[in-house]
Amino acid sequence: MNTISSYTAPTNTAATTSNAAVTGATTTAATTDESSEQKPAAQFSTRAEKLAALNSEFDIVSPSFKLSQQFVNRMAELDLISASDAEGLNTDLPLTADSDSSEADTVGELTTFIDSFSAKLEKQEDAPSGLLEILQNSKSILENLDGSKSKTFEADIPETAAALADYLRSSDASTLSDSETKSLKDLHTALTVADKLNPTSRTSDNINAYMRVMGDL
Repeated sequence: MNTISSYTAPTNTAATTSNAAVTGATTTAATTDESSEQKPAAQFSTRAEKLAALNSEFDIVSPSFKLSQQFVNRMAELDLISASDAEGLNTDLPLTADSDSSEADTVGELTTFIDSFSAKLEKQEDAPSGLLEILQNSKSILENLDGSKSKTFEADIPETAAALADYLRSSDASTLSDSETKSLKDLHTALTVADKLNPTSRTSDNINAYMRVMGDL
């Protein structure tokens, strides 16, 4: 007589436990990644904090600092300037500071240009009136671009930017070389950024002149 016995195959407990552990780890990792992606960007409550973040990312006080669309767009992200201001400033700027160096001058290169161009003007009897003063004022502003050295500037930023813009529109500017024109335009952009970084430098006497110039270049 044959006896039919009931047989149940043993469960592979180790494999099941291992699979469950892997699944759990995968789920945890996915949740962690999702949480990381959803983590909001750092928020800065004061203007000082925003400027500190901007300087830590771009090292504004370095002579090698160069204006770029990346920098200007970051200013807009931090609400230091408006989107329309950013659009205007980005004209002719390289995408990043690592772009072709011929596209924009560094702060150090602008300072060197001011010194060499000023020396050239000093030798000219018919040098444009007031241009040397504009250049020297611009140099003092560049040396304290973010206002970290002192909130009191030796030169008025908007007034200097307006004066430089007026010169670039004048007939005297037609005698400039292409490289000189480019450097002066880069300088004007740097002055405009300096004013955005230091809005307290504005006074009621020059605000109208500043606003007039902003749309002309």
